[in-house]
Amino acid sequence: MSKYELLDSESEEYFDAYIEADFVESLDVAQIIQVIQLIVNIFSDEMAKQLCEGISFLQVTKEKIILQIRYATAKSLRYKPKVSSRTNAQLIFYVFAKIDSLCALRDVPLPDGWRGWLNLPENVAKYSY
Repeated sequence: MSKYELLDSESEEYFDAYIEADFVESLDVAQIIQVIQLIVNIFSDEMAKQLCEGISFLQVTKEKIILQIRYATAKSLRYKPKVSSRTNAQLIFYVFAKIDSLCALRDVPLPDGWRGWLNLPENVAKYSY
């Protein structure tokens, strides 16, 4: 079962993008570890730190992945971000395209063309707050 949902916080200081997708084939333990390591590498990068607050939930099983990415809301920011919400959304496409290139996903609740996001625009890394 796939699912994409935006979850608001009660404090309105952040929201989470919740994405759930199934793998085409059952993963073995080594593949699960590879997927987790890929996600850790992506979110440890300076580029990801500029686009989101981080991961609020991650679950990788033999059958599926559930990932919640936390974003600050404009209400909670003391500065005006230089990164558009479109670029923030592209991070989701990028993460799932990278996962799919490692372990094929099916029934992913993202718009057509998401598999083409194996790279983010180079200028994303130049943005700072």
